[in-house]
Amino acid sequence: MVKKTDWSVVVEYLDRVAAKGKEIGWCVAGAGNGGIAMAGHLGILGFPVQMYNRTDEHLNAVRWYKGIDIEGTVQGFGPVLLASSHIEEAISGADVIMIVTPSTAHYGLATLMAPFLKDGQIVVLNPGRTGGALEFRAALERQNCSAKVVIVEAQTFIYASRMVNRHRAHIYRVKNGVPVSALPSFLTPTVLKVLDVAFPQFIAGSNVLATSLENIGAVFHPRSPS
Repeated sequence: MVKKTDWSVVVEYLDRVAAKGKEIGWCVAGAGNGGIAMAGHLGILGFPVQMYNRTDEHLNAVRWYKGIDIEGTVQGFGPVLLASSHIEEAISGADVIMIVTPSTAHYGLATLMAPFLKDGQIVVLNPGRTGGALEFRAALERQNCSAKVVIVEAQTFIYASRMVNRHRAHIYRVKNGVPVSALPSFLTPTVLKVLDVAFPQFIAGSNVLATSLENIGAVFHPRSPS
């Protein structure tokens, strides 16, 4: 991975991405309860949205309807430009990659994405759980990924939501303030300029140790012994 002194070009690039406004490109990785809600909401907000899911058949309905219906606190139809089980295709051209999967899938996704990531892309773990950003960076390093990618983790998931079917989600609530932190942490303010265009609910966390340790998922959802 890159040294701290190498990030100046990325900072300048992300400032240009933030200036794109509604033209910022988003890829949502994961087509479960959270991914369907997030992709649909982003589409309703007017952003170009692409989706990735490992199981291709779970994307059939989104492709058929060319988007996602959202009900509840947020209502409307969110267009999805592309829904693919091919990771290179799904993340191509995306400024922000929102990973919305169980944390056990993060390492595998990092391994799949590593050859195709580009300088300046933002990868957000929603949420990072405990040590998610550190694990993701380690996975990229093991794959010899040289792209200057900004890894970000959210302390918790921004929605309380449930998938109704494969092309419809019910959003019960959008949380008011969700801390996020970039790795390295000095990039957090720059990243927020981009993320807050769509999600002003994201606020600056201290660092990825704080967002990891303040996530109580490790207590509520402990991993079963093997």
